[in-house]
Amino acid sequence: MGCTVPGIACDYVEIEGPLYESWPPKSHVRLFGDLPLVEFKADKHPGVRPPPRQPIRPIGGHWADNKPEPVKGVWTVHSEQPLVDADRLLADFLPRAFRRPVADTVRQEYVAQVAARLEAGDCFESAMRWAYRLALCSPDFLYHVEQPEQPPGRIDDHALARRLSYFLWNSLPDERLRDLAAAGKLHEPRILTEEVERMLADERSQRFVEDFLGQWLKLRTIGMNDVDKDLYPEFKKYLQDSMVQETRAYFREMLDR
Repeated sequence: MGCTVPGIACDYVEIEGPLYESWPPKSHVRLFGDLPLVEFKADKHPGVRPPPRQPIRPIGGHWADNKPEPVKGVWTVHSEQPLVDADRLLADFLPRAFRRPVADTVRQEYVAQVAARLEAGDCFESAMRWAYRLALCSPDFLYHVEQPEQPPGRIDDHALARRLSYFLWNSLPDERLRDLAAAGKLHEPRILTEEVERMLADERSQRFVEDFLGQWLKLRTIGMNDVDKDLYPEFKKYLQDSMVQETRAYFREMLDR
């Protein structure tokens, strides 16, 4: 005889979002700055392709039965001086993406790609996204490229900022690290010590704790083998999770103190 437990039956769930603190969101501002958003009018831009937009799937009913609604009222970034704005935006984006200063000649190569896409009929937004994708597929973004002309045994401040940030944060250097590297101060012992302490106090350093212990103590493989229930009847998944969390908490306490 089966047992009956309390339960909740939902007819449907409707979710509204994403919800942003500001509009345009920060991700958009990072790419397009303060350029205005305008509605794309084909008659005002003959021969120019609008930016691609994903169709909206209506809510309700079965997923397979719902046909996406056509996109209406496409809005896009507008620039009166496309190449001037492209140069300005890329001058901000490329050093952050490559995590080091970028030569004017390199930046102009990306501006030339924007110009080529505009000539081919892309709108400004699509042309810029093309250049951004090129940068994010570049070895300069995917790998840590260090300057070969440095003396043996010494790296420049930008390389040091990258090594610190990816070691302790698993992420790119923040604005403070970039500013110190640009000023050539990161190699100073006092500054370097202060930055390590600051980075360890940041919540992002938990990524270092988890990755370091995952490799050193092989915590990543703790669930690789099933536990024999006859030998260890008291073992629960909660215990396994607690073992990992206790180890991380102990190591975290060592770092903090």
